[in-house]
Amino acid sequence: MSSRRRELFSLYRRAIRIARSFPHVPENTRRKFLFNVHWAFRTHRDETDAVAAAAYLAEGALAVAEFEALSQLPAETIEAFSRKPSG
Repeated sequence: MSSRRRELFSLYRRAIRIARSFPHVPENTRRKFLFNVHWAFRTHRDETDAVAAAAYLAEGALAVAEFEALSQLPAETIEAFSRKPSG
């Protein structure tokens, strides 16, 4: 298995692990997170251009890091993000 493929699978597993264990969110939000992870990986899984694949991998790594940071926020902050704006 190529190093890029190993990196991709590692990133995927990390994203799934974070989405499944995301604290302080309702179950429907957790399912939406999982859907988004699956969708993003399925959408680009057949990419053959090495430059584009590297760019998607870098973008995915950044998104997962941000997702992980968000999961560390206090419950009140996450609830504020989850609320629909009034108006």
